[in-house]
Amino acid sequence: MSATSASDAAGPRSAAAAAVLTPNALALASFGLAAFHPLAALLAGPLLLGVPHLLGDLRVLVLDGAWRGRRADLALVAAALGGMLVARVAGLLSGAVQLELELTLGIAAVAAGLHTAVRAGFPRVAALALFLALTAPFAAAPQHSLLVLGHLHNVVAVVWCCAALRDTRARWTLGALWLAAQAVIFVGAIELPLDASLLGLSARDLAERLAPSLGDVWAARWLSSFAFAQLFHYAAWIVVLPRLAGRRLFGEADSLGFALSVGACLALPAAALFDAAAARELYIGAVSFHAWLELAVLAALLGRRRL
Repeated sequence: MSATSASDAAGPRSAAAAAVLTPNALALASFGLAAFHPLAALLAGPLLLGVPHLLGDLRVLVLDGAWRGRRADLALVAAALGGMLVARVAGLLSGAVQLELELTLGIAAVAAGLHTAVRAGFPRVAALALFLALTAPFAAAPQHSLLVLGHLHNVVAVVWCCAALRDTRARWTLGALWLAAQAVIFVGAIELPLDASLLGLSARDLAERLAPSLGDVWAARWLSSFAFAQLFHYAAWIVVLPRLAGRRLFGEADSLGFALSVGACLALPAAALFDAAAARELYIGAVSFHAWLELAVLAALLGRRRL
């Protein structure tokens, strides 16, 4: 074999190895950062990685997602989620979040995703059953359902990574690693005192929102679990999933969109210099729509992959 052919063969092998090793390395790094200081991870993660992860989310799910060639369906999803974003920002500014309106818009986005699936061949009866199964919990217990959605949307990134990896062993390795890290957290290996605070962010306030009705011990473990899951969620959408979708991290470095994206990524940390906790709160509140985007994409993909 010539040197040229050997290097050509080594290229795909090294790329495949990187695709396998990168998710595992990021999972370990996320666990290490969350274990070192869970509250710092909960504060710095959204401020530094939140906007880049949202942009990666949009690149993969919208530009490379289920609506390629179906602009009308994408417009329905965009209208619903755009309305949710406007309603949430207005609610944050006025101090009165309109939960019922946001739920209606989120469910509308999922309905648009199911409509895409039906047009691609997914059975109408199954789509209706899924829609009713989704709407029933939100209608019966909206606050609790949104809390569950907030926790589960971090898990979606792990599922997406496992689905995108072509090697079966790599999928099992990543899934086992993620579960093992969670197990370590829930047996109490990480300590997060609920009386801790950092730059205005209170662990107890977070526990009351993310783990209500739990005792201090389990609430602290849920917070640490969320810190790890959130960090990996961010890393997956910034690095792993765009790469597996064939997009390079700086692939559009010469475009106006890239320049605007860089500006958006820098704006939130800049605002955090004045009030880190308030900047984090504004980001978390404003991007609530993207969990619904992930649900809408999963619904739309049903017609293609028969999930």
